Amino acid sequence: PFSTFVLYSLYSAFTVLRNSMRQMDFKFKDVQKFPYRKDAVKEIRDFIYASRVSRSIRRTKIGLIGYCSMGIYTTCFDQLKIRSVFGTEIDSFADSYLLYDQMMKIKQDRADKVLKELEKKCNIDDEVVKNKSLDKSLKMYLALKDMVEERDWKGVTVKCQHEYSTFLKCTACLPLSILTADGAMCT
Repeated sequence: PFSTFVLYSLYSAFTVLRNSMRQMDFKFKDVQKFPYRKDAVKEIRDFIYASRVSRSIRRTKIGLIGYCSMGIYTTCFDQLKIRSVFGTEIDSFADSYLLYDQMMKIKQDRADKVLKELEKKCNIDDEVVKNKSLDKSLKMYLALKDMVEERDWKGVTVKCQHEYSTFLKCTACLPLSILTADGAMCT
């Protein structure tokens, strides 16, 4: 019958198209269901969302400040592999000293303004204000924020052990937390 011929022709055309797309290494979702079915719509919608995320990751640049120190090499990663697999660029132009230098250039009034905003949101122990550790954290936050904006990073990570904790008596935990609240992806 004619309807069988039409269905077979459509299936053959679809098979040729699918095979051609595979040979050209296109990523696609093969959904062979009626379009009015909810599970077909969900499959297509999920694929669209995943494709959108994949596309945005390929255009993402993440800042890496510092690099692994002795004893934590197991946390290292291959920057070129990440670039080739995900398309994400790891911008490692900054080392620990550059962040420190950027911190020292932050004007005190900017740090004081962030402190006032922080005091509205949480209780702050007077000791961390007196010993200046909070001030260092706020200046690190502002330095990181400036770097994120200047370098167009979507996220940033800081290797702070043991340089910052030992010599500066300040870690990147609070600055990265505040930066995360600003919308940057941080670790």
